[in-house]
Amino acid sequence: FSGFELDPAGPELRRRGEVIPLRPKSLALIAHLASRPGQLVRKEDLVDAVWGDTAVSDATLARTVFDAREALGDDSREPRFI
Repeated sequence: FSGFELDPAGPELRRRGEVIPLRPKSLALIAHLASRPGQLVRKEDLVDAVWGDTAVSDATLARTVFDAREALGDDSREPRFI
């Protein structure tokens, strides 16, 4: 998508062949959203997909979204991906 390559088996995210370093949960978040292009993903579904049965604070979720946006060069004021 948009010049990015996502290899969940790796797991890694690349842009123009260069690996973008990401925390595992940030990569999992991107992979989950990328598998549902154009769909609205509910917070609960995202937390279930990325963290499973682990309790997750809003701060942890916000930080993970921030990291994913930063890796993608996505601006929360004019989002393209997240």
